[in-house]
Amino acid sequence: MGNATTVFTATGANLTFDIDMLGASNKIDGKFVSAGASGAEDLEVKQQGASNEATINVGDSSAAADVHISETTTGDSNNTTYNIGSSAATEDVNVTSVLTGDSNVLIVNENATGSTASDKTTTVTMIGNTNTPTITHLGSGHHNTILHHTGAGGDFDINQSGQHDTDVHIITNGSGTMDVDVTITE
Repeated sequence: MGNATTVFTATGANLTFDIDMLGASNKIDGKFVSAGASGAEDLEVKQQGASNEATINVGDSSAAADVHISETTTGDSNNTTYNIGSSAATEDVNVTSVLTGDSNVLIVNENATGSTASDKTTTVTMIGNTNTPTITHLGSGHHNTILHHTGAGGDFDINQSGQHDTDVHIITNGSGTMDVDVTITE
């Protein structure tokens, strides 16, 4: 769905967009621009299979508000990137991601605005070995990152920088070497 030269673009008010990707070595490349429905899942991504790639830009070329992203990935060696608010005003963003499998990579680059404790939350559950989440929260608003990990080994990088409160909760259960880096700056 989309490619390096022609990406998909989903636009609209109160848009609910569902992507189901089944199989191996598939690719999603696109933009999501919407005034989401408050309290609803606006973008739902389901991936099942190995070696899939997804890059989704939210608020890339015009404003997006009240965006709730829900991802469920099952399989090994998948790579998912969300770039949120990289060049346009984007506010009140919640990302929930559940990844089951080994050697999965999740990157969340979030630069949205928000003003309350629930306005900028990333919740990640990873079940499997040697998974790598990299979560970056920038901008104003309260930053929340919640990471649940079960499995052997992993490399976790969480960076949060901005004007208001910041919370990081990490729960891990497993063996092997865990490389955990948390950086909080104002």
